[in-house]
Amino acid sequence: MDNRPMVIERLSPPTVEATPEVRWALARAFALLPAPAAGAVDRRRVVSLAVTHDLAARISVRTPFEQLRDEIGHENALELAKRQLVAEAAGERLLDAAREIAARLQVPGIPVAVVKFAALRLGGHVGAGARAAGDLDLLVPAAAAERVRTVLLDAGYREVRLIDVAHHLSALVRPDGVAVEVHTALPGVDAGQGGGGFDELLAAGLLAPAAEPTSCLVPSRELLAAHCLFHGLVQHLG
Repeated sequence: MDNRPMVIERLSPPTVEATPEVRWALARAFALLPAPAAGAVDRRRVVSLAVTHDLAARISVRTPFEQLRDEIGHENALELAKRQLVAEAAGERLLDAAREIAARLQVPGIPVAVVKFAALRLGGHVGAGARAAGDLDLLVPAAAAERVRTVLLDAGYREVRLIDVAHHLSALVRPDGVAVEVHTALPGVDAGQGGGGFDELLAAGLLAPAAEPTSCLVPSRELLAAHCLFHGLVQHLG
């Protein structure tokens, strides 16, 4: 079926007014060399925009607190800083779970790769607290997925059936509340050997050991970018 009209509609977002507040938030979050604000902004509005578009942690980690204080006031700068600390603490819990699971899976000899947030962190692409994340995403060989599920349930994880999709198991939640999704494939990714499963990606040289822990594999930059584009433009806008 030709789905080009659907794709065109997805990639044609509504016009958004580039207000001074929007420009400020985007500059602080993404500009290569943040510079002083060009003009006055609504200080509460820029914080609201940063929170709504999940930019608060990124802005705070990239911009000196003193600069934020001078541009949007002490209380507003402090709110962004607090949100960055919350994001950092949550991210460290996810990475702790990744290390724990990788160690558990070494016993039965099951390889595991991290994807999405954990891949960005363990791959050295983003620093601590630079972005928020809600769960830990893992990729394992499809043939081993049920074994992974059993290992985690035996370790005290509980299964939460929220959605039923083909490419990952139901969420598994660690006793401390960390949610884990065990993927058997990355949708929209084709390693050139018939799909985006663990075995195909590994054979294509797109997965390599992390610096730490070495028992975890991480995707190449190219794979991370491809999965990000498909995940954002197709899965979340589908």
